[in-house]
Amino acid sequence: MKAGDTFFVQQVGKLYDSHLWMVLSDPALNANQVLIVSLTTWGKEDDPACVLNVGDHPFVRQKSFIKYSHAKVVTNQQLEEFHAQRQIHVQPPLSAGVLKRVRDGAAESRFMALGHADILIDQGLIDC
Repeated sequence: MKAGDTFFVQQVGKLYDSHLWMVLSDPALNANQVLIVSLTTWGKEDDPACVLNVGDHPFVRQKSFIKYSHAKVVTNQQLEEFHAQRQIHVQPPLSAGVLKRVRDGAAESRFMALGHADILIDQGLIDC
C-alpha cells in the first residue's frame, strides 16, 4: 500500500473498527512502521484538528473527523497480507490535498500519540 490509500477491514475486532482507515505515513520510506488513522462521524466533543466534509472523499457523507487517538502502527507487509487474503477492501485514495490536511492535523491534534507523530516527523511529512 502507499500513502493516502484508504480501506475497510473485513473482520472487525480488537485491532480495527468498522471505520474507513487511511495510510498516513509513507510505506516507501519505512515499511516497518506504517501509520494508519481512521475516520469517524463528527460529534460535539471530537477532535477538531482535521475535519472532513462531503466532497473530501467519496466515503464522506457527513461531517467527519480523523480519530488520531485510535491511530495504529502496522507493517506494510501486514497490510499487503490482509489485502492478499481479502481482509482489506480498498477504497479510493485520498487526494494529495486531503492527505496533506490529514497529516497537518496530526501535528495539531492533542490526541496524536508522540510516538505516532514521530513517524511522520522522521519522514519529513510534518513539522512540530
